[in-house]
Amino acid sequence: MSKAVIPTDTQLFFNLVFGDYDVKPASVKFTDVNGKSFKKAVKVQPTKVGSAIQAAFLELGFNQVFKDKDANPWLGSLKVDFVALKKTLYCL
Repeated sequence: MSKAVIPTDTQLFFNLVFGDYDVKPASVKFTDVNGKSFKKAVKVQPTKVGSAIQAAFLELGFNQVFKDKDANPWLGSLKVDFVALKKTLYCL
């Protein structure tokens, strides 16, 4: 997509769906387009039902996902690791 169409102050959202999740605290470790790592906490929804399917979102800045690559369209990259119980689940 053309760089002129998407302003660099555009807020991005990482959406996730998970089930039967009662690990606290849980977080998502991101490695951004520039190779910098940072974590964001996942806030689970309160529920009294076991095995509930839930959804959550985490906000990201445009410059955490995209960078300028010469005259080409935006170059985007984001590595995501789900962190729970002191173990990491890797996703590609």
